[in-house]
Order: sequence, then structure tokens, then C-alpha cells
Amino acid sequence: MTAARTRWWFVGGISLVPLAGSVVALTFAKQSTGPIGRDLSFAKRTAKPAVAAPLKDGHFIAAHGVVEPMQPEMRLTADVPGRISRVVVNEGDHVKAGTTLAEVENSSQKAEVAAADAAFAEAQASLEQTLHGMRSQDLSASVSESIAARARAGLAQSELERAKQLVSSGSIAPAELDDVRHKYDAARAEAQAAWARTVGTKGSRRDDVLMAEARVRAAQARLDAAEGALDRTVLVAPTDGEVLRVKARVGEYHNPAAGDPLVILGNTDRLRVRLDIDERDVAKVKVDVPVYVTAAAFGGDHFPGKVVEIARHMGRRNVRVDDPVDRVDVKILEVLVELDGHPPLISGLRVEGFVGPLP
Repeated sequence: MTAARTRWWFVGGISLVPLAGSVVALTFAKQSTGPIGRDLSFAKRTAKPAVAAPLKDGHFIAAHGVVEPMQPEMRLTADVPGRISRVVVNEGDHVKAGTTLAEVENSSQKAEVAAADAAFAEAQASLEQTLHGMRSQDLSASVSESIAARARAGLAQSELERAKQLVSSGSIAPAELDDVRHKYDAARAEAQAAWARTVGTKGSRRDDVLMAEARVRAAQARLDAAEGALDRTVLVAPTDGEVLRVKARVGEYHNPAAGDPLVILGNTDRLRVRLDIDERDVAKVKVDVPVYVTAAAFGGDHFPGKVVEIARHMGRRNVRVDDPVDRVDVKILEVLVELDGHPPLISGLRVEGFVGPLP
């Protein structure tokens, strides 16, 4: 290639550089007004903050939160596995402490209680008999038997004295006297035994009483164990509260080891809000600082309260929002807010809280 032609190609390449730059610039300009560019512009114009701006004057800290009962929710479950036989309450019911909520199949436990109760009653009756002896009718019969035995013994003694006289006079042989003496000894022993039985009906020996009392205690222990096994199949409310959730269904098999509750109970007489305070604002939040919360379901209504507790450890957010520009990787500090009065909010409802005004 000649030197003249080389210079020509070099000059031509340099002249094309500005033209290429113009083409690239024009392409980006078109893209900025195309669909992608319009979407980005719309997102910037319509992006909203994480929470709405407060409606009061002053400096506020805005945070997302969730409504919960003043006392922590109780996730209640039966103590033993089994098929659910009865569900007594419905969601929204207000119950008192000790109210039955649900039952697990317990026919065998009820049978054991009935058997133990019968054994306990039998042991008690035996103890009463040991302490107080026979009934009056039995006592009368025993006394009559003792009197008859003593009469027979007296008759045998009379026969013995007569036989002795007859032997002395030689009217009977000494062998016959021996027979009469044996009869007398037997009658006297029978009379003594009858008298002992009569005395025994008036009271029992101490060792018999102790044994009867021990049998009563053993029967009581078996009854208590059977009743305890039955109680573990019945789910009752430990405190007053509102039934927030019923997850039990009749016929389903319940396994407490799985960790799923049958009923969720909470005291909704007073409500509180758990706010997620951004890590940049934790130094500004103090106990007793006023707070108000809003909820989309209640329009522009404001529900006042105050900060009652501040966590001592940072963590991840508890409340997730659907705003695409909201930060999800931020560290938060949990702050508990006690609401005034009895607001119509529902446990689990997401709200927006405004802490302040701050000085």
C-alpha cells in the first residue's frame, strides 16, 4: 500500500469518530423517552416514603408497627397427643380462666377415673367399718350368740358337777366323767370366743386401723393420678382473654410435639403496638414519649399512646411492607407503645406510628 493511500485511510477514520458519537448520543436520547425511560421516571415521581408524613407540627420519628395484646399471646396446646374430639370456643369469644376450650379423645381416661373413684369409695367404707365396728343389727346378733354360748357353757358345767357326784357314788364309770368334762371344756371355749367377737365389734385394733387408712391413701393416690391423666386431655384457658385463633378441628390428630397450638389466646382489654425504629433514630426515642398510630383501615383516625418499653438489642424488621423503595436490610430497635383507652384496632393489624413531637 502506498504512503498516500495510508494517509487517506487515517484521515477518513478520524473523521468518522464524531459521527459515531452523535449516533450513540441519539440512541440514548431515544431510550430515555422510550418505555424503559418512562417507567423509571414514573417510579421516581410516584415513589412514596415508608410511612406518611405526620399531620402535626414538630419533629416526629415515623415507623412501621403491628398491633398486639397488652399481654403476650398464649399459644395453647393439649399435654397429650390424640384425636380432637371437641372444640368448644370460636374466634372472638371472650373466656374466663378455667373455661374449657377443646378436648382430645379421652374415653379411656374417663373409665380409669371411674374405676379409681369406685376403689376409693370401697377403701373409705372399709376404714369406717374398721373404726366403728359392725352395724347395730350385726352387733345385736353377736351379743345374742355370746349369751347363748355362755348358757351352753353353764349347762355343761352343771352336767360336769352332777357327773362328778355320780362317779363318787359309783353310779357311772370314770370314763363317762371324762366325756362330760370334754363337753364342758368345748362349751366354755365357744363361750369365750363368742364374747371376744362381741367385744371386737365395739372397736378395732390399732394395726387394723392403720392398714385401713393406708388402703384409703393408696386409693386416693390412684384416683388423683387418673384425674390428672384426664385433665391433660382437656385444654382450658389459663387466664381471662379473647380467643384470637382456633386451629383445632374435630377429628384431626393433634401432636403437641409438633409445636402447633390448638388455640391462640390473648388479653385484648388493652392493646399495644410493637414499632420498628430505624437504627438512625434509636437515640431519640425515650420512655413516656407520646406516640400516635394510624391504620389504612381507619382512614385518618389517630390513636394516641406512649412509649412504655425500649428493647436493648438491635434486630431485623418485624413488619414487612410492600413498598419497593423501602429498605429491607436495615437494623431496627423494637419499641413497645401502650395505646390509650380501647381503640377499635385488631391484633395483628399493621399500623404506622409517629413518635413525638421530639424537642
